[in-house]
Amino acid sequence: MQNKLDPKRSDNVKLEGVINVLVIQATSQVPIVRDIAIQWLNQINIYYGDKILPSLPSFLISILPYLFDNMSNDFAGSRPLSLPNDLNQRLTSLVKTDSQIPVEAVVEVLLAHLRHERTETRVATLNWIRHLHSTNPTNMFRYMDRFFPVLLDLLSDPTDEVLMLDIILITDICGQPKQQQQLDIRSLKLGDELNQELKTISPYLVKFNIALLKMFKDDRKLVADRGIQIIRQVCLLLEPTDVFRTISLLLSSSINFDSFFPQNSTTPQLNLGGNKDLYIELEFIAKMVQMLNQILMTTSELFPLRQRLRNPDQSDSTELFQNLYKCWCNQPICLLSLYLLSQNYQSALELIPRLSDIDITMELLIEIDRIVQLIESPILAYVRMDLLHPDYQKPLTALLSALLMLLPQSEAFSILHKRLQAVPHLAVLESMKKSMIRGAGSSFSPPNKIKFKELIQYFDRVTQVRSMALRVHHKKMLEEIARQKSE
Repeated sequence: MQNKLDPKRSDNVKLEGVINVLVIQATSQVPIVRDIAIQWLNQINIYYGDKILPSLPSFLISILPYLFDNMSNDFAGSRPLSLPNDLNQRLTSLVKTDSQIPVEAVVEVLLAHLRHERTETRVATLNWIRHLHSTNPTNMFRYMDRFFPVLLDLLSDPTDEVLMLDIILITDICGQPKQQQQLDIRSLKLGDELNQELKTISPYLVKFNIALLKMFKDDRKLVADRGIQIIRQVCLLLEPTDVFRTISLLLSSSINFDSFFPQNSTTPQLNLGGNKDLYIELEFIAKMVQMLNQILMTTSELFPLRQRLRNPDQSDSTELFQNLYKCWCNQPICLLSLYLLSQNYQSALELIPRLSDIDITMELLIEIDRIVQLIESPILAYVRMDLLHPDYQKPLTALLSALLMLLPQSEAFSILHKRLQAVPHLAVLESMKKSMIRGAGSSFSPPNKIKFKELIQYFDRVTQVRSMALRVHHKKMLEEIARQKSE
């Protein structure tokens, strides 16, 4: 029977009608009926090649829900068990850059299957979207505003394969040249100042990070289970500087700390009723900074960014450093690691006295422990070597000694104490400095482009608001307990 479909034997086959009948049968709940229909569709594909592309949506409807489905053992036992998958691969190979396909109809089918209950279907649908985006980017990009919200939802998919494909597709979209992107950053309603700071960033990357932060805020389990994995993968596929800069700016701008300080006042004023979620918001930002700092300081994907931040003056990354600094102010110990990373030890001494005014919680002690482990790691080997630098030794030793005083007597305390005991006497280093000056003919010049005075003032404002928000939060909790007892 199938031979009668061969165009070499018959030239009057009503192909569209035959395909429509087979598609209906291919969605049958009876396995053997479905198997026969898909086998016929596969044979039509072999006979007619790209002539079946106008019917591509119908083919996709037939196979996407049944990919990798074991075929009936009652029919054609020698036939490959993954015939729907084979047909899917044949269809994919037919779609090339110059292929004429009904894009809108295909998009509707793919959108309908992105949330399918079967993992294989979701994976295949994502692969189809990515394939069409690579072969026909202009036409597909018109529909990205419809795909993007669904792709963002898939970030919480429990399957790793779906998550990775989803991130790859999202980064493909974000990585498109800005002139090809139809999204206007002004539509995100971030404000003129933030729009200006993000003007060099892909609008889709900004939109993605806005949605990602909202998902993290709404689902703390997603942060714990997938947060680091998602951001690392995005940084691997896109420019990590853009990713970190965007996230830090979005987090910093989510709260206007200056608004809590009346004119000519150094004391913040918080309205008990008007700042209902301020403490929760601040805690979320602190958690995000903690995660971002861990990624920045430990992962191989962020090596280029660490290199830029190691000396932001010389690498023209002053603005980036200041963006991160303002965000990192929400987590003082992480901020200290940013000082270490950028070798701004002298400026870090301004932060040290302020740490005694901060509530040293178990969480902060854990962060200090992480810094000690980082200092002993290969990543910050240059920080250890700076203990031998005549100009760095004094402020760095003071900085590490302050950390030592904050730590309880623990393993981290012992490690840091031993490191400080190994530091040579300053007199030895002074003689080294003279030799270096004579040999190099130059002297050390500390960086001066970063506005540390303004940054430390910003840190003070953040710290004051955080402290006040914590008090308001505790007051609300006590009032709630009292109200419940009185009922």
